Amino acid sequence: MKNLLATILVICFGAMSASAQDDPGLAAIEARQAIMSYIGSNMRPLSGIMRGRSDFEAGYVQSTGRAIQAMAKALTLLFPEGSEEGLETKALPAVFARRADFLAKLQALESGAAGLAAANSLEGFNAAFPAFAESCQSCHSQFRSD
Repeated sequence: MKNLLATILVICFGAMSASAQDDPGLAAIEARQAIMSYIGSNMRPLSGIMRGRSDFEAGYVQSTGRAIQAMAKALTLLFPEGSEEGLETKALPAVFARRADFLAKLQALESGAAGLAAANSLEGFNAAFPAFAESCQSCHSQFRSD
């Protein structure tokens, strides 16, 4: 898990714009946006499995779960003071004003992703996915602008 987290951070920070390399706040915004994009890009395929439109593939579900689990850990570090502004971001001021609540949402994301990482059958996936999806929705409803 630590190697996966390190790899994710290297990828996110390696892709930073030149201006973000000189500004830690901008770097954090770019990194967290890359992580959120990855998570979002996997919601459609995962939802398709849940709805029976796609086949369950344990390798995909488990590796995606492990990656998102590591990314949830990384996200706890990517909302530092000073990263409220600088780039267009969907993070609401509540992320910074209600930090403990926000970190609890990231913990729920990590737990939901752990459920996906452990899913070795369609039944296990169907049991785990709702908690994962709810963790996303719950956080977005309080901490993300549309």
